[in-house]
Amino acid sequence: MADFEQRYRALSRQFHPDYFYNAAPAERRASLEKSSYLNDAYRTLRNPISRVDYLLKLEGLAAQGPEQASKQVPAGLLEEVFALNEELDRMGVHVVSQWAVLGPYDFVNVVEAPDNVTIARVSASLASRGTVRILSLPAISVEELIADMQKHEGER
Repeated sequence: MADFEQRYRALSRQFHPDYFYNAAPAERRASLEKSSYLNDAYRTLRNPISRVDYLLKLEGLAAQGPEQASKQVPAGLLEEVFALNEELDRMGVHVVSQWAVLGPYDFVNVVEAPDNVTIARVSASLASRGTVRILSLPAISVEELIADMQKHEGER
């Protein structure tokens, strides 16, 4: 979140209407509009619940109203998912996507980490709580696989 705060402050200084006091009316209006959008975005993304709501809307999964939202997604679940995402971020793991699934697992999280050691550390930390079962599937792109196979072609 520190990076988020820094980027917000930098953009806020860039678009703040006070810096456009002597500009043409169209520029003043544009800076006011951009500053307003920036402030709305900051408020939305800073609050975990409004951020989840916004992300659900982007995916076309938003509720139609407050009464609908409470029927679709329990607030406690959203808070838990968000808390976990922030914890993973602090541990050096970036959540790429999350899926609720049917089957032996309730959720699938696709994450990126700098290396397998980081994933092992995070997995051990989460598993030690006794509340999760983890299946790690290290993955590489097909392009990387082909390049590595070509590199080691003579070793077969």
